[in-house]
Amino acid sequence: MISGYLITRIILSELFETGSFGFLHFYERRARRILPMLFVVIFVSFPAAWLILLPSTFLEFVDSVLAATFFVANFFFYFSTTEYAADSALLKPMLHTWSLGVEEQFYLIFPLLALFAVRYLKGHFLTILVALALLSLQSAEMLESINAEFNFYSPFSRFWEMAVGAALALRELNGKDDNDSFWLRLFPIFGLYLIVYSILFFDNRTPHPSFHTIIPVLGVAMIIGFASKSELVGKILGSKPFVCIGLISYSAYLWHFPIFAFARNAFLSHSTLEKLGYIALTFLLSVISYFLVEQPFRDRTRIDSKLLWKLVGAASLVSLALWLAASSGLLKKEAEAEVDRLLDNGAFREEHRAFEIGYDFSVKHDDRKSILIVGNSHAEDLLKAMSFSYLDRKYRLNLVSPVRRNKDINYQVSCFLQYLSKGSTVCEGNEYAPNIERQYADADYILLAPAWRQQDIQLLPQLFEHMLADNKIVVVVSATPRSKSFGEKGLNRLDAFLFFNQRLPSQDELRRLEREFYQDYVHSSQSELNDRLKDAVDAASTNAVRFADRSDFICDAEDKRCALYFESDGAKLLWDDSHITTAGAKSVSRIIDQKQWLSDLESVR
Repeated sequence: MISGYLITRIILSELFETGSFGFLHFYERRARRILPMLFVVIFVSFPAAWLILLPSTFLEFVDSVLAATFFVANFFFYFSTTEYAADSALLKPMLHTWSLGVEEQFYLIFPLLALFAVRYLKGHFLTILVALALLSLQSAEMLESINAEFNFYSPFSRFWEMAVGAALALRELNGKDDNDSFWLRLFPIFGLYLIVYSILFFDNRTPHPSFHTIIPVLGVAMIIGFASKSELVGKILGSKPFVCIGLISYSAYLWHFPIFAFARNAFLSHSTLEKLGYIALTFLLSVISYFLVEQPFRDRTRIDSKLLWKLVGAASLVSLALWLAASSGLLKKEAEAEVDRLLDNGAFREEHRAFEIGYDFSVKHDDRKSILIVGNSHAEDLLKAMSFSYLDRKYRLNLVSPVRRNKDINYQVSCFLQYLSKGSTVCEGNEYAPNIERQYADADYILLAPAWRQQDIQLLPQLFEHMLADNKIVVVVSATPRSKSFGEKGLNRLDAFLFFNQRLPSQDELRRLEREFYQDYVHSSQSELNDRLKDAVDAASTNAVRFADRSDFICDAEDKRCALYFESDGAKLLWDDSHITTAGAKSVSRIIDQKQWLSDLESVR
């Protein structure tokens, strides 16, 4: 919103005074303001990324640098942070540049819109602005329920915020009301209240941007539009400490996120004193950057236009060269130790994606009976483990899916009920027809195996009714054992040990970790979910509905431990708190074979 206000003042002031607009001069001013510090932070962050990040996250960092350089960071982070089981956004050093992408896209479009409106639609600029703002706000509110991640990063969902600032600028340039009136002097106080209210009571569950966002935006608008040196809020914000913070705010914005992200990648936990240290470092670097980078580049007498564009061009080429070198393998960061390999969960995540995208989910016909697995990522894990076992030789295995997937997608149990009851073939925006009809018609056995939620269990009686009516044999598969997770990285018990000790655990240490994992499982909400699943199966009162516990091939109930690492294979079971690696799936498949898991299926009826 502040950006919309400042940029609109610049554009309209020139248009009203001269009747024209100097695009080159405008973009040069934006470049002087934004690009030098951005490149400084990028190039300082690069060696830190090389030293701290694991190979796959380093490659993602290099991609994000390129996206930030060419003003599309918001779209890059939409795709990279919303992928299934992506690392926490707080671990991505350049994530904050998404907002620069939105602003830079605004800079490309808004001057053209303003110039057209002022020249050809005189007197209607405010009307156009308000109309577009209302469309943008309504779009943001609707998208929040359809695709919240895209809504967050979309420039159009953000346009209304900038448009509010633009309207304030237009009001000032056309002459504003007297701010000395009693009621107008209350606006800044109320605006400050709205901002503080948003800080205190908005959290990561608050839809944003949406109608909720009107609260802080209105608060900022009241301060910008009505604060002055003659009232309290204006005096406070105009005081030297706040002015000094304002001067270094852009540098602080750029520095703070990489500092905290690298710290989160390097350490699992942070004391209050350490966090205060990161904040102090942010301010120190920001002050230095303001005097050594920001001020010189804004001074045309010290750095003229030609030198500016040469430096910007050179920095852009360096960013592109680094990306090409990393992408081609010339700048490949090798994981030299076994610990590095096991901790590279980005690689395991890509491995999972490769399995999911590479699997052929089409219906094939032979003499074997067919098993159809229903569920989300935990169902995919079960398919992976079963596909390496005797079950793949005995049955035709499949998972509810389009024939081929081109991305990570999840199918929920609630969607399956909608399909059985209403014929709906869409789940979370993905179309499953016509393959789902073929899969269901072909299936002899249905395995319900999602990451169970309380609301899923409530649907089981209806699901049983539909499937039994279609003469299916139903197996309800238990929740997957979950490890306690540690730090922003969400490391499981084994990974946390590897992270802290930088070595593989001894046999005694591994057994201790696995017994702790077992306790995580049996004393968790998952155990309660399993009890409810068993109750639902018992309530069905038919042999055609049964319960299967996937902990049978993951945990040893007698020894009270759940597997984390298979020493003979050098394979860890989990790459986060509950998802199975490919090597781990191969290891547990041998246990499936030994225990002949699901061997009694054909005895039903």
